[in-house]
Amino acid sequence: MGTPNPQPTQGLARRRRSERRRVSMRGNVVREDGGRHIIELTDLNYGGCGVRTPVELRPDESVKLTVLGRGSIPAKVR
Repeated sequence: MGTPNPQPTQGLARRRRSERRRVSMRGNVVREDGGRHIIELTDLNYGGCGVRTPVELRPDESVKLTVLGRGSIPAKVR
């Protein structure tokens, strides 16, 4: 018996996660120590986002991203 073919929606979900959608949104990144810095979100996808920051963030650092009118979300730096 052969391996079943993946469902068409699985391929679509994989593509959607890898595609980056360009955006230009201003917001804040809040660090665990309470430090807050203004950021610009540059792209989004289902697996993450790109940001420009005035400070260096550490890999695996837990932060909270806040965008005016869009809310907040916990995030991990990669």
